[in-house]
Amino acid sequence: MDIQLNEKMIKEMCGTASFKRGDAFCRANKVTFEHYSPESCEATVKGMEDFYVAIKINANGRLETKCSCPVLASFQKDCQHIAAVLLSIYAHQRNGTLPVIPGEQQADSTAGQALAEGLLNLFSNQLKRSSSHQLHFEKRHVLQTEFTCNVINVSQGQFMFGIKIKIDSTPVQNIRVFLEQVKEGKPGPFSLSFTYHPNLHCFQKETDAVIQELIQVMHDETVYVNALPDKSDYTIFPDMLLIPPSSWARLVPLLTKAPLVKLAYNRNTFDGLRLSDELLPLQFDLSIAESGGYQLKIKGLGEVMVLNAYQSVLFKEALIQVGSEESGRLFELKQMLEATGSNQIIIPQGKMNDFLEKVVPGLKKIGHVQIAEEISRKWLKTPLVARLYLDRVKNRLLAGLEFQYEDIVINPVEGREPGKSFVPARDVEKEEAILQLMEESSFSKTDSGYLLHHEELEYEFL
Repeated sequence: MDIQLNEKMIKEMCGTASFKRGDAFCRANKVTFEHYSPESCEATVKGMEDFYVAIKINANGRLETKCSCPVLASFQKDCQHIAAVLLSIYAHQRNGTLPVIPGEQQADSTAGQALAEGLLNLFSNQLKRSSSHQLHFEKRHVLQTEFTCNVINVSQGQFMFGIKIKIDSTPVQNIRVFLEQVKEGKPGPFSLSFTYHPNLHCFQKETDAVIQELIQVMHDETVYVNALPDKSDYTIFPDMLLIPPSSWARLVPLLTKAPLVKLAYNRNTFDGLRLSDELLPLQFDLSIAESGGYQLKIKGLGEVMVLNAYQSVLFKEALIQVGSEESGRLFELKQMLEATGSNQIIIPQGKMNDFLEKVVPGLKKIGHVQIAEEISRKWLKTPLVARLYLDRVKNRLLAGLEFQYEDIVINPVEGREPGKSFVPARDVEKEEAILQLMEESSFSKTDSGYLLHHEELEYEFL
């Protein structure tokens, strides 16, 4: 399928438990593909019984999944069978192979006819040369191709990536004409001093992979622009191709492998495009304000560029991937501070508990949080004690969960508000991790606890 998968993406879709079971199915060769194309696939996962999985890429470039196994209303993530198929596709992508479809071998009887027709076409028509450098008997000149990823401000702090190309240090003046020439395998000038000819010129394999993806972006752009009622609403730069977020996800892995790539934004240019999963260089210092309340000082936000639509943040030459929630919050926070011209936020005394419970866990996901000792002593002294009670009734595993803060006991199923008593600061992050574990274990929620009726899942959970 024409979408780049990775283990992190599959874990987010399916959860840890389903990911592990799906990995076991995949490694045991229990996945059989019945259909596979760039847009969709169908497969069977063999277990104690066969389950049928269908996956397709929708119009927004996102995966839609379906499985024939029973669905638990309380379990919101994809099942182990979908995880197995996704992991199998990921393995093929890493190896550069395609799944074998049973029955395709039956087409061998027509293969001879296809070869004969191909031979006739070979000598009847002029063959379109591949733009990629060939391993054997390649005598064409390999064009040194440089891609520059520019960050363009399209509207009120919303940014897009745009790609420019240089061939042998000469800028391509009309990128769409050049890409069309490569696509059709036809010669043509792309600058005053140079004419591209497919019989004389080619590109390195990694470079050609980027060019082929840009050709697809150009095709999608044409379809989009033609569908607009007023085409003047879309700005077209002759020497640059704007890359929408859905295409950028496919393009990034190719750009990281290409030999000549530059990143340009804020009047700075960096060599290479480096992907990073490191924590953002942001510092959040929570201290007591002179006015008597509390203050949050934020450092480093001016040094990063938030690309909300791409769920990414730029820091120097590093492209740091963040979640959709984190990128949205960063974008809004940056807008708020730029509007006030300040790098600090005053927190009233009455809002401190909500701030520690709801805001601080989110800040820890996007930067370093430093809390003054006076605040820690006053607000963060109550540890969370989580208790899980198990019982078996009529071959069903019943589970009760409690969150306790000193003398305050909270049942998260009945509601996470403590009600009559005051909790200084809830450990929301740890609470969420425990609840996530219960959900990934396929428990069904009841009015006061959890219920599980599946022997294999019970064993896995225990």
